[in-house]
Amino acid sequence: MVGYALPGTSVFPEGITGGPGTTFFVGSMADGGIYRGDTATGRIEMFVPPDGDGRTTITGLAVDGYGRLIACDYDGGQLFVYDLAARSLVARRVLPAEESWPNDVAVAGDSAYVTDTKHPLVWRLPAGRGGVGDPSWPWTSAGSGLLIPPTSTASWPARTIPCCLLHPRARAARCGESTWPGAARSRFGVP
Repeated sequence: MVGYALPGTSVFPEGITGGPGTTFFVGSMADGGIYRGDTATGRIEMFVPPDGDGRTTITGLAVDGYGRLIACDYDGGQLFVYDLAARSLVARRVLPAEESWPNDVAVAGDSAYVTDTKHPLVWRLPAGRGGVGDPSWPWTSAGSGLLIPPTSTASWPARTIPCCLLHPRARAARCGESTWPGAARSRFGVP
């Protein structure tokens, strides 16, 4: 096993994701900084310093298919999206709920799915070739780890469930089903 020392005395690393090639990214819960490491060289550097763009506590991280790093700001209740090549902020999105705690993120296709530790929700952040949209919450947890999609297409466009986000007991379910018979209803009114 190889260890990588992060620079600084109070980093409190949380959240890690692979990047292009041999790179990886790590978030800091202490100050919102984001580090980039390289497994080939062993080098670690500050990728995005905590310089006042609003980050406070970085937890989950993911790289999308368009060269962008998506970062969860746990204490700030928001998501930050950075262009990897330019090291620049391309989007900042506040989760539209009272006191959200975005904790982890997974990318599937043109969307990022973000867990909310404060609420039993999985937010969807559109993140396609054309840019980054606003987060919405069509996915709820039934308390068993299952992601329950909405059954009404009147209020939500048709969505598919990324297979990587399904609880192991649900892997037999077909990805893309719009309803699951017998699924528990959430307290948010979305079955």
